[in-house]
Amino acid sequence: MEAQHISPDSREMAELQNHRAGVEAAIRAAFHGASISIQYGGSKKKGTMIKESYDLDIIVYAYHDETRLGENLSDIYNNVATALSPDYFVHPKTSALRLYAKADGARGDRLHIDVVPGRYVDESRGDAYLHQNSGQKSRLKTNLQTHVDHIKTSGVIGTLKLGKLARVRYDLDIKQFALDLVLIELLKGKTAESLDQQFTHVLQIIADRSTPITIEDPANPAGNDLSGLLDTQVWSELRNVATTMLNQADSGGWGLAFGEAENLGPASAAIITRAAETVDAPTKPWAR
Repeated sequence: MEAQHISPDSREMAELQNHRAGVEAAIRAAFHGASISIQYGGSKKKGTMIKESYDLDIIVYAYHDETRLGENLSDIYNNVATALSPDYFVHPKTSALRLYAKADGARGDRLHIDVVPGRYVDESRGDAYLHQNSGQKSRLKTNLQTHVDHIKTSGVIGTLKLGKLARVRYDLDIKQFALDLVLIELLKGKTAESLDQQFTHVLQIIADRSTPITIEDPANPAGNDLSGLLDTQVWSELRNVATTMLNQADSGGWGLAFGEAENLGPASAAIITRAAETVDAPTKPWAR
């Protein structure tokens, strides 16, 4: 996965940092003096970024007793959207605000950023509440650091990156968060195995299982129902791709399984690595 690595001094990282600075400046100007925590989220924070698909997630949390962003979660969500609208086209999602750069008045689809507004539950600044535009509940309780720790301490970061690469190559309709949880669950007790063995293991289990496994939100296992992220339709698609990748790896190597034209021979850790190294720059920056 070396060629998929984004180094701290790369142009990709500089682009991320510049856009994060712009978003933060706009928010702090709109809510001057307010107590706000603004930090990276997503793959940047979790250490799972790959060149072929990287994005920018920015977490914007008001302190628990801060009201200048809004009296309630809905107000915070809408007020942050308003603050960013002069510089970006803002598209509401379930809990995030998807930003597209404005270029001569036209929507710049090359760049999108997800901003997640919310409010800390208390002075410990751990758990936070997010507004929800859809679903049975109007708010969601979460914890960014718990999510980050769950990924970083999983011992399977390399396989998570391979899963992300497969998701992009096959255009899988599964949230990256849900896919990460699936892979971590299936790789319990397998952290000492090679990248090749880990990835083969998860593909075999997914291909052989007709019903979705159960995944839980590590930040709120009892309170957040994730079944909608891994329903039978999503699992069926995941299962079909797992079967396809196993068959292709068996007949033509992991290069073929990852969509490469050349025949790379028998499956091995080196071939998996090479399959991930074929992309020198992102083809769809900021994608999903």
